Amino acid sequence: MNKKAFKFTQSDQIFYSTIFKFDEIYDNSYVSVYSRENRLGYQRSLNERHLKKIVLSLKKNDTPISPTSILLGIDSENISSMNETDIFLNLTFYKDELGGKLFRIIDGQHRINSIAKYIKELDSSGDYENIERLRNYEFSVIIMPIDTKRRIREVETFQSINSKAKPLKTDLTKLALIRYQEMEKEKFENYSNHIAHRIIFSLNDNTMYEEINSVEYGGNAINVWKNAIIIDLNNDDEVGIIGYSAFSKSIEPICKFYSDQLIKMYSNYWEYYELDSILNIISNELTFELFIPAWNIIMEKWPECFGYTSINIQTEMFYNEDYYLQKNMGLRPLHQIIFEIIKEVNEKNDFPKILELFKEKIMNSSVRSEDWRKAGTFKGLSSESGFKLIKEVILGENEELLY
Repeated sequence: MNKKAFKFTQSDQIFYSTIFKFDEIYDNSYVSVYSRENRLGYQRSLNERHLKKIVLSLKKNDTPISPTSILLGIDSENISSMNETDIFLNLTFYKDELGGKLFRIIDGQHRINSIAKYIKELDSSGDYENIERLRNYEFSVIIMPIDTKRRIREVETFQSINSKAKPLKTDLTKLALIRYQEMEKEKFENYSNHIAHRIIFSLNDNTMYEEINSVEYGGNAINVWKNAIIIDLNNDDEVGIIGYSAFSKSIEPICKFYSDQLIKMYSNYWEYYELDSILNIISNELTFELFIPAWNIIMEKWPECFGYTSINIQTEMFYNEDYYLQKNMGLRPLHQIIFEIIKEVNEKNDFPKILELFKEKIMNSSVRSEDWRKAGTFKGLSSESGFKLIKEVILGENEELLY
């Protein structure tokens, strides 16, 4: 496939501006959507409501207008410039390891898929004239060549577009950035995000964090976060209680504390596999020696706030939707209490001591299960100041709300 194009550069990134017909984009592109099978995906699945609105708009207007460019990513080895002055792009098709297509749609998936959906509707009514018109509809396209060893740049571009130009929930983008940093073996500076990421997947999947050989947790304690953290907020089939970003925010101070300890001992001579192994050890210790037993203490104190639900033969959850405890109003103050205890304990990895002090504070609390009920005592305390107040109430430092 050859295309005449205009070449430009921003910073050290080359772009090519050209024109593609709808069929050329649709037949040769895919969207890197996150799934449990494709954890390197960074986009959400199609928003059907948004798609239907665009299709309705297409039906009302004979000629769709879309002057904004479609942004396509391509592996740099698949593109060459045949002539530097009068540029023709030589695009070579090969079977991509993820999508089986030449391009990845970074921005514009709903525009392209809305036309595809409309064409299917026209096909069922036999309107072949309009089908042909739409298939030949021309789009302004910007092609972004990406080094296969630096695919993270594509994710960063997607994040920039969607967090600034048209703000969206970017849980998956943050998750993908972490995954690509790990895959591309970067010596990243912010270890706390990588610790939090591993803890969340370990809790949710109930396994030791290991990308290749994950091991099912076989401890006696109940993991109340098994299947409970929603990774993909846009997936209707995803079960869970709280989103990835919200849970990550609640454990951020703890992860940063242990990350800072790691930075103190960091060596520039470490190979990636050494750093990866250390991060796995830290995250597994925090998951199975701190968070799971701490939440067993919480469940022992407020048992009514938890319930057993079997979603299907393979999926179970420990959650009672009538209570706030496993939402932000419970996570933020309770994890803050754990964090403050960690700072007090001289031996930072003495988890039995940390848990002993935590249990003492929780069991001595005057807060009852019914105080966690929705529309109950803590109703409306969903801000930072509210989380602080709930923590004070739990610790007996301010009990006015209980009376």
